[in-house]
Amino acid sequence: MSKKIQQPYDKLQKTFTRAFGNETLKFLKIDSEVKEFLSTEIISIDNRSKFVDMLIQTVDDLLIHIEFHSGDIRKSTLYRNNAYSADLANITKKDVRSFIISLGDKDKSVLELKMENIHYTPDCEFLREYDGDEILNTLKDKMYNQRDITGEDLFFLVFLPFTSHQRSDEEMAEEMFELTNFVPLTEEQKINIKQCQKIILAIYFGEDDEKMHELEGLINMECTYFQRYEEKIVTEGLKKQAIEIAKKLKKREIGNTEIAEITKLDLKTVEQL
Repeated sequence: MSKKIQQPYDKLQKTFTRAFGNETLKFLKIDSEVKEFLSTEIISIDNRSKFVDMLIQTVDDLLIHIEFHSGDIRKSTLYRNNAYSADLANITKKDVRSFIISLGDKDKSVLELKMENIHYTPDCEFLREYDGDEILNTLKDKMYNQRDITGEDLFFLVFLPFTSHQRSDEEMAEEMFELTNFVPLTEEQKINIKQCQKIILAIYFGEDDEKMHELEGLINMECTYFQRYEEKIVTEGLKKQAIEIAKKLKKREIGNTEIAEITKLDLKTVEQL
């Protein structure tokens, strides 16, 4: 049965931000840390309820208001967001910074609102302005060399398909799913990243039950999918990378013989790791 998620982009952003609040702040170039996630409901002066996508209070008492948009930013979007920020400032008496993370086209978007006494210019991040191919290569390099990853790296292990790249979005998503199994992440990070990736899976492959089943196995790190990725790496002549992969498989208590078959390393090499 095909999987449908209501408002998937909104759900994706909220899931990631709650799991990786400080990393989201770093991506937005905010030099602070999360103190707490606040209620997203705003009760305006006229006693009406409004809901923002995400509201964070930082340790230095700044309010960060984040909206996530799947399309171009329009004047009506800015007008609505400005009303949110104004209500938040009036209610909390705190400084409010407003951010928009958009999947739309920067050149087709409205970036500033000027109306009578209103001058509103939120900070906007357009994911299509990022070079996804370059980001993917950087992540692969960190995987091969077991280098530490940054908060921005974590962000793109979820949002990579929404960047600008030469592959299709679906191909980039598959690359991302595979890569996540091998970059140096803590178990908690990996669990949270994969929770987000399952939303990506539904976005791009929700109509294809067979593909969904295949890629769910990849996200869930089933051994057959390790084999597919390792064989691709070994075929490229990357013995050093094959050894690193073998070490990871040994930690998962996979037998030496099976590891040797997967990585195409000789059994003696595997036994000595």
